[in-house]
Amino acid sequence: MVRDSAGITIAETSDSSSPAEIWHMSDEPLLTIGADLRASREYQFDQISGVIRLPEGEILVADAGNTLRVYRENGDYLATWGREGEGPGEFGFLGGLARLGSDSVVAWDRRSRRLTVFDATGMVARENTLREAPELILRGSVGRGRLVFERVIEFEFNLSEFDELLAGRSGNEEFQRQQGTVEIRGATGGLLAVVGPYPHTEYHFPTPAVLFVGPVRFSRGMITGVWDSLVVAGPNDSYELRGHGVNGELDRIIRWNRIPIVADETHRRAFADENPQSNQEAPMASHLPMFDRVIGDELGYLWVRDYDMPDEETVRWTVFDSNGAIVTRLTTSDRLMVREIGRDHILASQTDDLGIQSVVVLSLER
Repeated sequence: MVRDSAGITIAETSDSSSPAEIWHMSDEPLLTIGADLRASREYQFDQISGVIRLPEGEILVADAGNTLRVYRENGDYLATWGREGEGPGEFGFLGGLARLGSDSVVAWDRRSRRLTVFDATGMVARENTLREAPELILRGSVGRGRLVFERVIEFEFNLSEFDELLAGRSGNEEFQRQQGTVEIRGATGGLLAVVGPYPHTEYHFPTPAVLFVGPVRFSRGMITGVWDSLVVAGPNDSYELRGHGVNGELDRIIRWNRIPIVADETHRRAFADENPQSNQEAPMASHLPMFDRVIGDELGYLWVRDYDMPDEETVRWTVFDSNGAIVTRLTTSDRLMVREIGRDHILASQTDDLGIQSVVVLSLER
């Protein structure tokens, strides 16, 4: 553990570090909501974008871009909050779901650029519109009523240059990266601080030899998450986790001296097997990303998921304590999208072989 001259705490971890504890996660869910095509419409999901537990234990699920459904602790359907539309409590496309205080929930509608705050009973308490924020995605909440948004800064692509490249008159192979920032806003949407910019998604622009334009295969990017009172944001090119305070200032860094994996044809073939409809001419990033998800749990631990490697059915999580030391390692199915981690449970969504989505509750023993 090192504290540098700027007051930033830095934790360095070697690849030989052993976890201090052994935690267990149940193989089989304690509860599954969905995954049954014979069930009524209330138990079928189209596109799950968020799952959180309400103060009394009910489970709130954001689905299909424009509805919130509530289920009792035993999985029974209870109520629906909101519907498609533009009126109070209605949504065009849900782009995030988060807690706000101890007994409220905020939903972010990317289409109408509107924050809607619900109380624990589903009543609309407040709405605020952010006209300048079409690119924002709500990633969570931190501190006292502060919301964490991710914004991708698009770069401009000159179509006349594209025509010249296709004609073979100019240009060399070119990789560019978008930039990403994290915006910390108040409960009504007012901007309080900005984190970044950091390098985000890698794009390839066409050349006479390679006409492909778009994100590269195994693109590295910016990863955003909330860890207790900190906002984690930064690129996943190397294993470095950067925690920022609610004022946007860098407060803590965790470094792990793991060596990035060089992308090769084995990875390309594995990706093609998993994604047969993808453009197989897409160039690859020079190195695979190191991790692809970070999430803080209820007790202040930071969970980091290794990059989901092609052709592997499981993925490893590493859990760090508040000092940046490795506490434990766990393995989950790569089809499991962890949404919330409590003291003794994990809320997640998953997709089966037929594309059917469901919400699951797993037990967690620390």
